[in-house]
Amino acid sequence: MFTNKTETNKYLNRTKVTIHSKDSLLELLINRTKKLLSEINGAILYKKGLLNDANAVQVNLLIESRILECDTILNDDNINEKHRYLNIIQKWFSGEIEFIDKLVKALPPPQIKIPTNTASTIVETKPIFKPEMIDQIFALLKDFFNPEHQIHLKEILLSGGNSKVKLLFLDNGNRLADAFKQLINSDIITGCQKKILENWICVNFQYVNQQKTKDFKPQYINDIISTNKDKCQNPILNVSKDKTTGLYYISKA
Repeated sequence: MFTNKTETNKYLNRTKVTIHSKDSLLELLINRTKKLLSEINGAILYKKGLLNDANAVQVNLLIESRILECDTILNDDNINEKHRYLNIIQKWFSGEIEFIDKLVKALPPPQIKIPTNTASTIVETKPIFKPEMIDQIFALLKDFFNPEHQIHLKEILLSGGNSKVKLLFLDNGNRLADAFKQLINSDIITGCQKKILENWICVNFQYVNQQKTKDFKPQYINDIISTNKDKCQNPILNVSKDKTTGLYYISKA
């Protein structure tokens, strides 16, 4: 590698350059390294807004510093010039590690952003009737409701949602509850647990008992849907399973 020193013989029109000696080449390398390290450090990067993740920089500095330290130890060939150069780099790493460590402690902890649309991602749990079975279910149940309520009955069988008005079942409540129990037990109703179905029935239906209109009570409906305490003796429908195909079929009881 050549130095910047040149000698020109104007008579011969020749220029002579000086080649770096080992010592001068090392001195050049050290000076340029010092200049480079003075321009690339944590303080300048932080001022320029380029130090975005101090924790990550801290980890990288520790890793690279340890690599250099190991290289110095494992390649110790008693060359003073090499040690001098490596010592400059090592001092730079040590200073950067100390600076970044102080910076991390001085900066506020990073804030965790909580999505603002969390509520909108919550999926509503409701009974879902198998689409191909809805018409048949409606046909078996509709005559137990007055014509006005039949329209709302079809709507909630299709949607699994709630009716605008409570629908009056014109018979004993255990018959309606038993029908829904058979449907959920055979997976014709899906999308919810029995507790949700029980609540859906209480919200949407009433029944007649001794010529009086009554609301479904949670304990009453739970005893029918989730236990065998109150087995219906006069069901509206029967759900049976075909042993060959494994499919369920609904029929009038």
